[in-house]
Amino acid sequence: MPPQDEYAQVLADLDQKVNERVEDVQRKQGYVDDEGLPSMAAVREATYRILTEECLVSSKAERSKLALTRGELYFKVYPKEAPGVGVGSIDELDTIERRAYEVLAGDVWDLTQASRSGWLQKRLGEEDETLILCRCKIHRPTEKMLAVYITDNEALIREDAVDKLIVSLMRRASVIRRDLDMVLTRHPALRGPIAAQLSGEVKKIQAELTLPPAASVTGKDSAPAEPSQIPAAA
Repeated sequence: MPPQDEYAQVLADLDQKVNERVEDVQRKQGYVDDEGLPSMAAVREATYRILTEECLVSSKAERSKLALTRGELYFKVYPKEAPGVGVGSIDELDTIERRAYEVLAGDVWDLTQASRSGWLQKRLGEEDETLILCRCKIHRPTEKMLAVYITDNEALIREDAVDKLIVSLMRRASVIRRDLDMVLTRHPALRGPIAAQLSGEVKKIQAELTLPPAASVTGKDSAPAEPSQIPAAA
């Protein structure tokens, strides 16, 4: 057998052992379907229950106490007989255990994507019309780490959800402007066509970022309201 084929076989065998370990952990934890097979649906439901029962934050003081980091959430979802449980450090795990840990922890953390398409974010919208899943940085214990929590506190939603989206938009706009400056430095004759194209695109962006009237958002009866608009481009 050629060396590359032997190497591929070794990797395939390793992946199989990791998958078997992952499925074994899910079975032992009780995350199975009606036929007793490992079930990500059961994992998702467990994660949803943990966050709604243990990570509902109503103030900044609670945020640092109740928000869960990637590792903390993993150990909540898999509290027994899982890679890393009872071990001083994840770095002490052997190759199979470490890879199984990364798969299990990664699958759980992926559920906490804060965008509207994130599984937990969508589930919260289906179950409660005010709760928002947020990500933030918290100290654990001396360094800042990314963590997740849920809340209906509007100040926290502004800080950990809305503000981040707006800052991201402005950062992207700044990158585009600098790239355009680079092009115009080398080809100043393009200034007119670029300015015209950019003006049209900015109008489209402004229309896209025009918020609907309050009644359209909440679905509740209210007085007619004008759409909220971002400032017009200069």
